[in-house]
Amino acid sequence: MTTDAKDAVKMKTSLLILLAIVLTVIFSSVAYGLVMPMTAQEVLDEFDMIVLGTITDKKQSEGNAPLYTMEIEEVVKQDSFGMSKSVLAIGCNQNIMHLGTPCPSYEIGDRGLFLLVGNNNYEVSFYSQVSKLNCTSKEFLANYRGLEYGFFWTQDGQSKTFFTGKQIDMHYNVNNRDMTEKDYSVMFSANSAKFEYSNVVNGTVNECVGSKMITTSFVPTVMGTYGFNAGSEGVYGISIIDYGSTPLAQHKAGVHGQDTWCRDNLILILKNDNTKPRADNYPACVAKDTGAKLIERNWGFVPPESNAFGYLGGK
Repeated sequence: MTTDAKDAVKMKTSLLILLAIVLTVIFSSVAYGLVMPMTAQEVLDEFDMIVLGTITDKKQSEGNAPLYTMEIEEVVKQDSFGMSKSVLAIGCNQNIMHLGTPCPSYEIGDRGLFLLVGNNNYEVSFYSQVSKLNCTSKEFLANYRGLEYGFFWTQDGQSKTFFTGKQIDMHYNVNNRDMTEKDYSVMFSANSAKFEYSNVVNGTVNECVGSKMITTSFVPTVMGTYGFNAGSEGVYGISIIDYGSTPLAQHKAGVHGQDTWCRDNLILILKNDNTKPRADNYPACVAKDTGAKLIERNWGFVPPESNAFGYLGGK
């Protein structure tokens, strides 16, 4: 990668550095290509030229990066490109070890959305995507979704506090990077010491669709700590609470201290106890004035995930 192109990439992605890093550095024969998630709009904003096209030529000498010729089908970005029917762009060097995103290699006949960095001397971004299908530029762009969760769960449209007796929706994102038609079969499960739920969801991701969000639902009947699973992803330690239950009842049911639900505008305080993880310390739901006194006396503390002075419950 040329110095100008690297500087351009770093400058254009500086505002998104907290999400991830797009950076290529050649040092001691190691190139770092750590890719941040991008939305379709970010792709349109960040790259100097975007074309829908086909690789018609590839030239590569030993030890060097390939030089691609792309026949342009559609210029998605850069109206000033003129009437040219093709564009040259340098790929990444396969002979250099890439940490993070693998170095993509394209062959003659590959068709897709090519994201280019530079001015006249273009380089192909790691984000470029090809497919064997005749997908449109809009369909390729729709595949860029940014920092999208692969597996998550909601109740009443929120993902913070969960109660028994109400429907919980588990959502799983089936990825389809090559955009070919794909059948899927995803096993969902949710369980605690006294409750079990499982379901298999089958379906198809259509051609030129980069991913599909699927959902299954269940109603938990037992308060406690649950594990959720979908496909190859899983998580344990999700607290589900009986509405109206006391902190003591929640504690005995295995609900994590920091997840304790407080009603009637009471705030959550956890007792100082160094014998167990802080998140599992004994909970108390108290008035604000009482909470301030307990903190002043070093009896307890406000959980880190609460607001400035405890999570205000309510329903």
